[in-house]
Amino acid sequence: DLAQNFTFTGTVAGAGENNVPYFDVKTSGDQTLNHNTATKITFNTELHDSAGAYDSSSNYRFTPQTAGRYLIYASLSYYHSGTVLSDARTYIYKNGSAYRQSSGGIYSGQFSYWNFPTSSIIEFNGSSDYVEVYGQVLTSDGGTASVSEGRVTYFGGFLIATW
Repeated sequence: DLAQNFTFTGTVAGAGENNVPYFDVKTSGDQTLNHNTATKITFNTELHDSAGAYDSSSNYRFTPQTAGRYLIYASLSYYHSGTVLSDARTYIYKNGSAYRQSSGGIYSGQFSYWNFPTSSIIEFNGSSDYVEVYGQVLTSDGGTASVSEGRVTYFGGFLIATW
């Protein structure tokens, strides 16, 4: 039997993680994407940034200052009006290269929203690694589509383990 009772009279140290640093960001407006072009999403509104490690003004990337494994998540809400989307992709990029993606085929001739979330556990060295989000659309006529700002377009992450 592993059940035990403990009575503490002082401070308990080392119990649990505090999951810091963490960040959660969103876009402040819609962003147009060109046909078949991976485009960095400009997440320029910080909701949370515990360590000041997210750049919301120029690079739109998270550069953790603490080495470890992080849960990174992103969701892009794609929409179009008039152009038929045939495919949309949400990418998590690490150090400038695609690391994880979600995608799906789409067919609709009317105004529509499609949401593609993705997530991954990623190791960072804590000094120079960084993570960004890109979106890509394929349209039936070579036209543009957009990523919608709002509640379903977001990017974030938090530390889950150090070594």
